[in-house]
Amino acid sequence: ALQAAQESYELFKQLADEGHDSGWEVAALGAVVQAFLEGNDVDSAVSAAKAGLQRAEERDDKSSQAGLQDMLRGLYHQKGDIEAAKRCAETALNVSREVADMAFEAELLLQQAPTMDGARNELKAADSVKKAITIFRDLNREKDRAD
Repeated sequence: ALQAAQESYELFKQLADEGHDSGWEVAALGAVVQAFLEGNDVDSAVSAAKAGLQRAEERDDKSSQAGLQDMLRGLYHQKGDIEAAKRCAETALNVSREVADMAFEAELLLQQAPTMDGARNELKAADSVKKAITIFRDLNREKDRAD
């Protein structure tokens, strides 16, 4: 599975370099990360996500940066490094605000809630969920998120 995921990722990297949608590159990287996780190799998953983040930063691709910071948040959380996960969550949220994609911001708020809870910050976790719900209501996307 890892080899197939890596081959797919290389193809989508090449397409992104040619000016095509970089979102597919991030999705393919997610498959690589997942393959590493299935092999219990969290450190390689983190390294792959960091390399992807560096590519996104070099292209000044804010949307991909936010998604990759969130990917790192999940990986650090899985490793038990809650402080690093929290920093990634906050960075992802800040970068998503630069993109001004409210639905994406709401998704990130929901994703960061368990990290904040794990950091013993229950109030911030609850606040994140409340903010996400408010955004989804404002966007009339409550049903989409419920699905």
